[in-house]
Amino acid sequence: MRAMMRSEFQLLSCLRSYRRAELSQTEVYKACVGLANSGMEHEEERSLLPVERELLELRRRMFRGSFDSALPVLEKIILENPGSLYQGDALFLRGTMAHRAGDFTEASRFLDQAAEVYSLVGDEYRELRARINAIICLSSTLETYLSGELYAIEQEARRKGLYELVANIQRGRANEFMANGNFMQAVAELEDAIRNYELDGFPDDISLARSMLAICLQILGNSQEALGVLSRITIRDGKVESYLAVFDDLSNGRIPRLTASHPLSDTPWNAFDVKRSSVPGKILQILLRGPASRDRIIAEVWGGQATDASYTNRLYTAVSSLKRSGKAKILFDGENYSLLP
Repeated sequence: MRAMMRSEFQLLSCLRSYRRAELSQTEVYKACVGLANSGMEHEEERSLLPVERELLELRRRMFRGSFDSALPVLEKIILENPGSLYQGDALFLRGTMAHRAGDFTEASRFLDQAAEVYSLVGDEYRELRARINAIICLSSTLETYLSGELYAIEQEARRKGLYELVANIQRGRANEFMANGNFMQAVAELEDAIRNYELDGFPDDISLARSMLAICLQILGNSQEALGVLSRITIRDGKVESYLAVFDDLSNGRIPRLTASHPLSDTPWNAFDVKRSSVPGKILQILLRGPASRDRIIAEVWGGQATDASYTNRLYTAVSSLKRSGKAKILFDGENYSLLP
């Protein structure tokens, strides 16, 4: 029979509340993983096996961006620890490295292998996490998150109280909403993800979700609220750093320039290379909140008294200008205008 699953955060909570006696040595190792992912170290690491200390140090190196030096050590651990938790963790980190390098097929392959090893050793929490990441690597679309295997895994994680995994999926879904120009929906998804991370998540994950939320709020014109969210971010380096750079670019009127492998690279950034105070800029701000009717756009842009037919022509001209410039893809379905990804 498999033991009750506890996430790394739950194990760390035991360690930090002086309930060390409740934890096995392997659980102490798992408890230290989240800290290592944020570049930190716990004094209990001194009691761990050499391979466990090695894996934790590799995580700290990867947090600092030192990937090249990590590769030979990971390969050694994979070969020397067949069918073990440590092989699973090394395969997972190998997949993480491939993902950050933009090789998503290779990343998915390593993550699938990690999931198989975790299944063999009975670690359902790690198995679920590896399966989630493997699916996202190969087929990250909004449909992936709303139906099919990923949706089933999310429901399974909810039933088992693994809120960190639920939040990881929600954060990925927010990425897809952003790529589709649906920033209001992304805000709702990120706010819920943050609540789940607060139940069962580490500071770097919460900080990443908050940085994404701040970006969305800034895009929607809620600058003060965005700064409030930004002030609550506790981890500002590692994987969070590039998201804060995006926020800084937007705040200073610059279009973010991201690598193709960055999770936010598919966001329609060109749409923000338009003055907010201009008519096209005002129209974009409305559509960033979601689909809007012709009458609603005219009322918000030109005021409630703008009722004659000339304003319909002005709207048509502004939308056509946006489409020709390549700054935005806009669809009119006969009732509403909406942004296309």
